[in-house]
Amino acid sequence: MAKRTNIGNIIRSCSAFGVDCVLVAGRKKNTTFYGAKGTKSKVNIKYFASLKQVREHCVSADIAVCGIEIMDNASPVHKHPWSGSTAFILGNEGTGLTQAEKDICDSFVYISHYGSGTASLNVTVAGSIVLHHFGLWAGFKERGRSGEKYIVEETRNSGLKEGEVANLSEADLALRTERAEAKRRAQQEAEIASDTAVLTLPTNVG
Repeated sequence: MAKRTNIGNIIRSCSAFGVDCVLVAGRKKNTTFYGAKGTKSKVNIKYFASLKQVREHCVSADIAVCGIEIMDNASPVHKHPWSGSTAFILGNEGTGLTQAEKDICDSFVYISHYGSGTASLNVTVAGSIVLHHFGLWAGFKERGRSGEKYIVEETRNSGLKEGEVANLSEADLALRTERAEAKRRAQQEAEIASDTAVLTLPTNVG
């Protein structure tokens, strides 16, 4: 991944689909999360100097590495070809996975197309679809909803490390959800009035 909006948007999808940790290889100083919409604090992020270190980490943690790429030996994602905790690796927006990235993968998945208008999907869209399928296969419990939104756990500013999420009482959670909804409505009204890298995504089963 190279575009900062894609990096931020995939972090947002990671927080929505239950990703345990994002592994960033080789670009800590240059990584930005534009478009994450405040979700960066909800996802653990680990940095590694190389793909080799990412692979070693996954092997030691018993995590399979699955590349998202249209390849002859890739399985269709709707067949859910997984057996346990999995790290998904996403490629470059234009060229896909490099050979070095493919070399650390245990398997590959692709997303079936039914229309004839594009050769491939945006990397964030593809990653989000795969993460959703993994969540279905793993049996993740659906998050609770409030109105037309899912309930979000907020991170307290003090005493928490990056990626840690605070435990809120139901009353606090309801109050914060109400405030967030009021802020969202105010922003929408204001808009109407004004006329308007490489990332691997491990997800643990159970």
